[in-house]
Amino acid sequence: TFFKKTQDKAVIQHYRTMFAWVNASTQFTTAAKADFAGAADGWVVAFAKVNGLTVVTQEAFAPSARKTAPIPNLCIQFSVDYVNLFEMLEELQVRFVLSTKRPRRA
Repeated sequence: TFFKKTQDKAVIQHYRTMFAWVNASTQFTTAAKADFAGAADGWVVAFAKVNGLTVVTQEAFAPSARKTAPIPNLCIQFSVDYVNLFEMLEELQVRFVLSTKRPRRA
């Protein structure tokens, strides 16, 4: 159950909408549009949109991006929440503890 399917009709429809938005945009280069078509980014954002999830990405919002369609740009355009890794760790209250004990070798 760790891996989720994107075959849900709503996910497919949202992906189509995102794909159409990227392709219709005069902002993105032809290569950026082709990269988007071959990458999973749109599917991740569409899945998050349908399922009310937050996308975790290290990409930054880039309003003038031309060579790529950054995930945060998609998230903002389609009202999907996103955070970076450090924001996620903080929100989950993850703490890393440095141990002085050496692990035993088998």
